[in-house]
Amino acid sequence: MKPEKFLVVVLILLTLAFIWGNSMLDGNASEGLSRGLLDHIKPLLDALGIESDSDKWLRKLAHFCEFALLGAEFCMYAFLEKSDSFKKRLPLCAVLAFAVAAIDETIQRFSGRFPHILDVLLDFSGSLFGIICMYFLLQLWMGKKNKI
Repeated sequence: MKPEKFLVVVLILLTLAFIWGNSMLDGNASEGLSRGLLDHIKPLLDALGIESDSDKWLRKLAHFCEFALLGAEFCMYAFLEKSDSFKKRLPLCAVLAFAVAAIDETIQRFSGRFPHILDVLLDFSGSLFGIICMYFLLQLWMGKKNKI
C-alpha cells in the first residue's frame, strides 16, 4: 500500500475511534465533555455577542464536523484508489458514511443513551458535506486539464 493511502486509512481509523469512542460514553460523561468545551469557548461566544447556556447546538455542530471530516477522508481514499473512475466511487463513500452514522447511534443505545434517527441524518449530512468539499478541493488541485 502506498504511504499516502496508508496515512488516509490511519486517519479514517482514528476518526472512527474518536466518533465511536464518544458514543460509548454514558450520558453524564458525554454531557460533561460538552459542557467543559462550552465553558472554554464561552468567553469567545460572549465577545461575539452570542448568548448560549445550552450545549445542545455544540453537540450537533461537533457531530456534523466530525462526520464531515470522515466524509472527506473517505473521499480522499476513493481518489487515491486508482482502479476505476473516482466519480463512480463517490456513492460508496456516502453509503459507508451512512453506515458509520447508523452504527454510531446504535452504539449509543448500549451506553444508556437513546439513539435518534435525526442524529443519523445530521451525521450523514455532515459526511456528504465533507465528501462534496473534498471532491471540489481535489478538482481545484488537479486543475481543469486533468479533470477527475
